Amino acid sequence: MRQVWSKAWIHHSEPYAALQHAGLQQERFEFYRDALERYRRNGPALNAAVCEHGLGGYYLSARQYGQAIEHYMKAREGLRNTDPSNATNETMVIGWCYQDWGNPDRAEPFLREALEAFQLEGNRNQAMTCVLNLGDLELSRGDTVEALRLYRSSVPYWKEITEIRMATLRSQLAKVLIAKGDLDSARVEVDALNALHAKTPLPLSNTDGECEVDYTNYLCQKAIGQSTLADGYLERALNEALRLSSMPLILKYRKELSERYHERGDATNAAIQARAYIRLNDSLQAESNSARSPCTKWRERESRGAGTAKGALRQQRIISFSITGGLLLLVALAFTVYRGKKRSDALLLNILPAEVANELKAKGHADAKHFDQVTILFTDFKGFTEASEKLSPQELVEELNTCFKAFDGIITARGIEKIKTIGDAYMCAGGLPVPASSTPAGVVQAALEMQAFMIARKKERDAAGMPFFEMRVGIHTGPVVAGIVGVKKFAYDIWGDTVNTASRMESSGEVGQVNISEATYVLVKDEPGLTFTPRGKVQAKGKGEMEMYFVERT
Repeated sequence: MRQVWSKAWIHHSEPYAALQHAGLQQERFEFYRDALERYRRNGPALNAAVCEHGLGGYYLSARQYGQAIEHYMKAREGLRNTDPSNATNETMVIGWCYQDWGNPDRAEPFLREALEAFQLEGNRNQAMTCVLNLGDLELSRGDTVEALRLYRSSVPYWKEITEIRMATLRSQLAKVLIAKGDLDSARVEVDALNALHAKTPLPLSNTDGECEVDYTNYLCQKAIGQSTLADGYLERALNEALRLSSMPLILKYRKELSERYHERGDATNAAIQARAYIRLNDSLQAESNSARSPCTKWRERESRGAGTAKGALRQQRIISFSITGGLLLLVALAFTVYRGKKRSDALLLNILPAEVANELKAKGHADAKHFDQVTILFTDFKGFTEASEKLSPQELVEELNTCFKAFDGIITARGIEKIKTIGDAYMCAGGLPVPASSTPAGVVQAALEMQAFMIARKKERDAAGMPFFEMRVGIHTGPVVAGIVGVKKFAYDIWGDTVNTASRMESSGEVGQVNISEATYVLVKDEPGLTFTPRGKVQAKGKGEMEMYFVERT
């Protein structure tokens, strides 16, 4: 955060820093959770926004990206009303979350919005940060040319940025040059990076920066064929990440070290790193909804596992060399099975909610369940038939895909479950399969974001002389039954009158609006930042007259 934060930020920064540097993630979570409850009740709203930001940081450190984004979104909304100059920072951080989550398409608009705002404010340091992240984004897409252009576009900022920021830039430039195969230029950047890092004081030691300095040196030495030197840098990067309890970097380095050891024929160390990687990754996945911090539980397990790893190493040293070939085959097979399992699990999770997928794997079936309060959202495009007559089938599908991908990103960020698409209609629901995963207000906010996306998309396509869609959205809250349908090509679905009523909210709505039922209105009417327009009793097909409300942001 920038120094223009209010006394609220100053008040919270010292305990935050102490807990963060001590690795006390659970205590960090409880500190902000309790403070947020107080400020929500008694104010001021700015302090609540600061706490939302702190909770976002906690969830981001645990790779729980959906919950992190939810808190950062709330922080941004709170800051827009109380401290607009700092709201841009939250926009940038939301972009980071999507980027780390592996969703560059969703990250890019947030980063570009933040970059434009920082440039207008004349905030060169933060603009530089956005440029670096956009460069990383293009590098992740494999577009090294655009990544290099973005990095070099930051030259006007170089005289004003901090040495830490310059070190980050040198690191990123080196990586993209290595990816392009321009090793001579990459070594120039690495040398400049090392020169910066050798200066004192360059306070990288308490950030991920020091890890990435070593990792950049590893990439460079690996590219020029200096394997032993390269692996030394990678091991140093891992040790520093362990010291800092930086779990994303620990996972990254352990996985790469395991593969490096395997390539060198060091089956023992390859197996040790692979086991540690799998243990930490599975721990984070299994405990993502736990009340205790994944960081705390990981440290306990890592401590318990240390003796096991040493014992395995001693045992391996007394096994005859004839078994080494078998170990190599075993490790290779383990990697193949593990990767196949991860792919199949990822495919299953793309079809079913995580809780349902786990039940299906454990029991061979998943039971249908009743939920008392689920908020269902339906969308439908107006002008779809007319647009389909003006577009080729491929263009039509591509435009639908663009819209639905944007919707997927929006609902994922708020913990909402996608149910299905039916032609040009999109259906999702909040409050299942885990009731606490989302709220009725979160579903309404998602609907407003969807409409904002469609309005922006309409302007973009209209300016290009291309056909566009307009959209109605309807929302209703009530009880449903949810479960898996069929045996082949099974799907997670929901049933009940609530589904029919939600569909009527959509069909009884208007283009560009979010139409909600009275049942949903009762649950969200006190939500800050929302304005409601009563529509009175509106005739709904098969339902008679029903109270409805249009909702929009204040």
